[in-house]
Amino acid sequence: MYKLIILTFYSCLKMPPIKRKPKTSVDETNDGAVKKKLHISDASALDAISTSSNCREIISKINDAMTKILSIKKDDFDADAVKNLRAEVIVLFSFLKRINRNSHVQCKAARDHTLEIKQKVDGVYLELLNEQYEISHLKKEISRCLDYKSKRESINLISEEEFYKAAPASISKPEETKGNEHLLTLARLEFELSERKRLNEARKIIEHQRNELLREIDTKKSLFDSFLPRLESIINVAKPLEEELGISTILSDNFEKHFHLPTPLYILYTQLKGYAGLCDRDVSVKIEGDVVNNPSRGANVDSDDDDEDRMSQQSGSVNKTYPDSKKKLSYHSLKVILNLSCDEINVVLTFSYCMSLDVTFVSIAHSEKFIDQSILHSLYESDTSECLPNPASNFVSGENDTVSVSNDAFTFCYKWVQLICGRDYVQHEAKPQWKTVVSRTYIPKIIVLIKARILHRSQMLKQIAQLTKLKVNIPDEIKHSYPPRLATKLDKFKQINRDAFLINVTPSHPNIMKDEIDDFMFFECVVNRSDLCQNIEVKCYIHIPLRCPNDPPMFYIVKSHPIQSEAWRNTCELEEQINFSVLSNLDAIHYGFVLSIQVHHLLCCFEVFTDKYFKASDHAYPSLSRGRCRSSPFIYHRESGLFLHQ
Repeated sequence: MYKLIILTFYSCLKMPPIKRKPKTSVDETNDGAVKKKLHISDASALDAISTSSNCREIISKINDAMTKILSIKKDDFDADAVKNLRAEVIVLFSFLKRINRNSHVQCKAARDHTLEIKQKVDGVYLELLNEQYEISHLKKEISRCLDYKSKRESINLISEEEFYKAAPASISKPEETKGNEHLLTLARLEFELSERKRLNEARKIIEHQRNELLREIDTKKSLFDSFLPRLESIINVAKPLEEELGISTILSDNFEKHFHLPTPLYILYTQLKGYAGLCDRDVSVKIEGDVVNNPSRGANVDSDDDDEDRMSQQSGSVNKTYPDSKKKLSYHSLKVILNLSCDEINVVLTFSYCMSLDVTFVSIAHSEKFIDQSILHSLYESDTSECLPNPASNFVSGENDTVSVSNDAFTFCYKWVQLICGRDYVQHEAKPQWKTVVSRTYIPKIIVLIKARILHRSQMLKQIAQLTKLKVNIPDEIKHSYPPRLATKLDKFKQINRDAFLINVTPSHPNIMKDEIDDFMFFECVVNRSDLCQNIEVKCYIHIPLRCPNDPPMFYIVKSHPIQSEAWRNTCELEEQINFSVLSNLDAIHYGFVLSIQVHHLLCCFEVFTDKYFKASDHAYPSLSRGRCRSSPFIYHRESGLFLHQ
């Protein structure tokens, strides 16, 4: 429609002007009213609603005027009417331009007002954001203050009682601090600071002393490190002189070998060499084996002093690779040979180290028939080499498979062997180590035990040889405890085996503990008294333990003819006398003759027994029975010649 109006307006402008008569018409009156009505003096007074209504009204009038112009041109062309209408339309268009300009002014004013309001809103919003930031900042500060932890809390201060006792009065100030917690805390912190300064000064002094000692140790260590090359050069120079003079020393004959020994044999060799040189001339030690075939070794040894550190570097320990139990055990090529001389008896002990099981074995060589491997059994109680002393070696082939020690080569791994080699498995260490102090402690004890075992075994076999010939010899020092003449004689004394011993003893002694009886020696003994009207004898079976004389021989009397049941019930009194009573009165120096003394005591007690139950009267008895148990008088009093009760 706007395009139509504009086109019509331009077409009217091109028409030639029409002269019209000045006359007053109704249209002019109306136009003046419209002009008066639409006159707007101030654009700011028009609001949007009035402007819109005025615009529609003017457009409708322009539309009407243009319609009239078209109708006039079609019907009869009246130039004056067209001219008047054209002037009216021009006026109306000027009103539209004014409305348009006013609308732009109003839009600009509204825009400026809106921008001003927006700036105010933005300013208020920024203030809001600033306030929120301030609030969050204050909250953080508050939480930081609430969560603040002073360094004082991390300091472990002494208690108040200790503070008042230890701190000087110039710091503690009891009259001020006892009523004020803040002053008390400050005083405690001041005292703590002074103490720490004092301790820091002491620490510096100690560190200085420590550094001085370390420098001194390094100096001495460098000096000691130079000793070995010097010593080797001295030994090499002295070898011709030693060969010329025939001198044999530890440095000359085994100097090359003893550095190649594994750790346990190295400890054993050095300790035995020192013991032989200072304590016992009947002991000698040497090394045998080939150094060339010596297997590779590591340095995984934990020593207990500086000497052992040096030893660890020199000898090391064998890498522990446990083989299958069915495979052949691997031994070190070097062995330690110990020679013991006791009572003209020479015993040779060979110590070898099993690398596979990490234990040390021992074997024995001897020149006497009665000396065998049992001489080393049970030096300590229950140490019979039936199981490996190293618990870790019992699981070398699997989780539950154990390794059995084969004695085909007559080698045994006793616990005392591990002790003299420097390892004590009883100390419950997480990882047992070879230690020189252990070896040094046990070597004198073990050598004394072995020598005592050899001496007692020699004496025991001499007694057995005499008893086999039916001769009972006892030391002269104890002959006064027995009558000078006995009618009871030893009729039989022979060796039997374990099965024969148990078959004959078990019926009369059903409570015997068979598992605790070892397989060392068993004898059958028959005691006879033939001076009576009938021949009376008693049969006795003897068990000699492996640890004799520490564990004395045990006599078991069995029932014999013609001993009656009433008398037989009292033979336990004979056993008590032989197995316990005679030993309680025996001196330690006579324990080597314990078997002969027990047999002789059996002869004497059996003679008293026969005098009591068979009415013999070769000896004088004040009383043959006494007490509720009707005990017999087995104690001989030499001065009076009487048998008395105990």
